[in-house]
Amino acid sequence: MTDQKILRVGVLNPPSQIDPLAAHDAETNLVLRQISEAPYTTAMGSTEIAPLLVKEAEIEPAGGDSALRFKVRGDAVFSDGQPLTTRDVHDSLRRAPALRRQCEVRLDGDWIEVSARHDDRRIDLALAHTQCSVIRGRGDSAVGTGPWMLDRSSPLERLRLVRNPYFRTPPPIDEILFQTYPLDDDGRATALVKALDAGEVDLSFVVPRDDMPALTGVRKWVSPSLGTGALFFNAARPGLEDARVRRALAHGIDRYEIAKTCYGNALAFMAPSLLPRPLGEGEEDGLGYDPSAVGSMRGDIGAGWPKSLSLLMVWGPRPYLPRPRAVAELIAAQLGALDVTVTIHEPATSQAFFEEVTSGRHDLILAGWLADYADPCDFLEALLASDRVTRMEDLVLNANHGNLRSQAMDRALANFRQRRDREALLRVTEQMDEDAPLVPLMYGSATTVASFRVRGIKATPLPLFPMTALDLVPSGGARSPVAAWRQKVCVFAAVRLEWRWTLPRRRQWIGPRRPDGAFDLGGQHG
Repeated sequence: MTDQKILRVGVLNPPSQIDPLAAHDAETNLVLRQISEAPYTTAMGSTEIAPLLVKEAEIEPAGGDSALRFKVRGDAVFSDGQPLTTRDVHDSLRRAPALRRQCEVRLDGDWIEVSARHDDRRIDLALAHTQCSVIRGRGDSAVGTGPWMLDRSSPLERLRLVRNPYFRTPPPIDEILFQTYPLDDDGRATALVKALDAGEVDLSFVVPRDDMPALTGVRKWVSPSLGTGALFFNAARPGLEDARVRRALAHGIDRYEIAKTCYGNALAFMAPSLLPRPLGEGEEDGLGYDPSAVGSMRGDIGAGWPKSLSLLMVWGPRPYLPRPRAVAELIAAQLGALDVTVTIHEPATSQAFFEEVTSGRHDLILAGWLADYADPCDFLEALLASDRVTRMEDLVLNANHGNLRSQAMDRALANFRQRRDREALLRVTEQMDEDAPLVPLMYGSATTVASFRVRGIKATPLPLFPMTALDLVPSGGARSPVAAWRQKVCVFAAVRLEWRWTLPRRRQWIGPRRPDGAFDLGGQHG
């Protein structure tokens, strides 16, 4: 009997409930990509999409809106042996909140037609979202058509996937083990780093950037991510409904010092504006650190100046916030210098975090947003649009944790989506300075660490791909000279990229990678 090929994936947080309609974190979405399939998918190392459950597709005009008609491939089978039907896909798409709010889904014989209510959206991008995955059941009863299926006896902290015996092309890897390595008391990923060093983990996408240099005997990639960490001001809270108070607090936040808590090269990651650099580059915002401005603004505010505030921090390290606890403590100290006492609340899980956010009980929220697609309009709308105020039923879409409801901002965002130029982006930035719903803190980095046993791996900005292209070789193999040379090239490229980020910013708008616009599906909270 041959040895089983078991891919060991290291994560910092266990996946949440295995349900595409409720998934809002990277760990759960990565698991879902292995056990379920959507009409379209993204390939490893790319943001481009390709058909997955789609056999035949047609794009047609439908009443002025774009529409995508497609047939479902006939060789997809659920892991319980039941064949996938057109009705299964149709019913799943109709249930997906992210799709339902902006599309109509109809069944026309063997065809499924999805039509957008706005003609500046891309339906194929929408159909690649995790929420559009076809799955039956929930939690440990979930059944999908992906290459692997859940081992129902395994706990979430050590989640085991085994081959789907009915998958059309058996993948090289027999099993995938998602092992959770909790943070230590200092909020660092010490256990995960040790496990990678010891050869106990084959693959991880969650190693903090500054822990990467300490790793040896593995392959490492670092690249800019599509995420930004931010401090949100809850505009619905008493005292913070005054934009003057929010602006004054924003000017008391030293973003450079905050970036230093997470990165050795703070200038490379400090966020002078909300939009991540891979999505384009516009003007810096006007909410920078300015203690003198705070003093004059406090005089105008008078008795409305807050004496105490509560801060809710994200539940664990995210690509845009590698050290959330250290950042929260520094923010508390910086606001303390303004005579504001900050009480920090640290939730244990992502579910607890979002329950607190949607309750509206906290004044400040330390979090961020990680895009699924390279579209700047989607990114900004998720954080700033009035209809994106955070709700439990739409976590995959909404990241307006500051409860901003601004008609002026909505007009600026609509104008940017239509024009997609630097002038329209500048108007969004100016309105953000006026409304001050948040302070961008730092950009994220996408990290990939793989042992030399893993074959077929590519650096990826978002680790949301089926792992069917991966394979494992027996452990203990010698490291080749070519592999060593590639490792040095990857590290050198990462250093050069960070150095470029520290140069003076170009005063021009680098347009979106997709000129025809993406669908309003936003991204993830981590």
